Amino acid sequence: MVLFVLAVIWAVYLASWVRTRSEHRSVNSISSFNKHLSVLERTSPARQSPSVASRSSVAYPGYGPMVRRQAQMTKGEARRRRRDVLFALAGVALVTLMLAVLMGGAFVYLQLLADVALVGYLGLLAHTQRLAADRRNKVRYIAPVGSMHDIESPYLVPQSASANY
Repeated sequence: MVLFVLAVIWAVYLASWVRTRSEHRSVNSISSFNKHLSVLERTSPARQSPSVASRSSVAYPGYGPMVRRQAQMTKGEARRRRRDVLFALAGVALVTLMLAVLMGGAFVYLQLLADVALVGYLGLLAHTQRLAADRRNKVRYIAPVGSMHDIESPYLVPQSASANY
C-alpha cells in the first residue's frame, strides 16, 4: 500500500513537471535568447559608451542588434592579471604543501601538480618578458624629417626656387 501511494505521488509530480516543460517550450527560442541576452548585458560589469556600442553593433534582420565586445587589455591590466594569477598559484602551492605535510596521501600529488603549474607559469612569464625585451631592442626609430636639412648632399632638392639662380 505504501509503495502504491509513493507511485501515485511520483506520477503526479512527473505529470506536473512534463506539463510545465511543454509550456516553456512553446515560447519562441529567438525571443527567449534575446531576452536572456538583454539580461546578461544589464548585469555586465564593464559597460560600453553609446558611441562604441553603436560602432561595434551588428544588426541581424528580425533579431535586433548584437553587441560585439572589444577584447583589448591595457598593459597595466595585463600586468595586474599576471600578478594576480602568480599570487593565486603561489597560494595554492603553499596551501597544498601544508596539506601534504599534515595529511599526506593524495595531497602530495595535488601539491606536485600545483608546483608544476607554478613553475610552468613562471617559465611562461620569463618567456614573455624575453620576447618583449627582444621587441624593444629590435625597434629602430627613423630620423625626423627636419634633420634632413643638416645633411649636405647633391641629390637634395633645393628648399626655394631662388636657390637655383
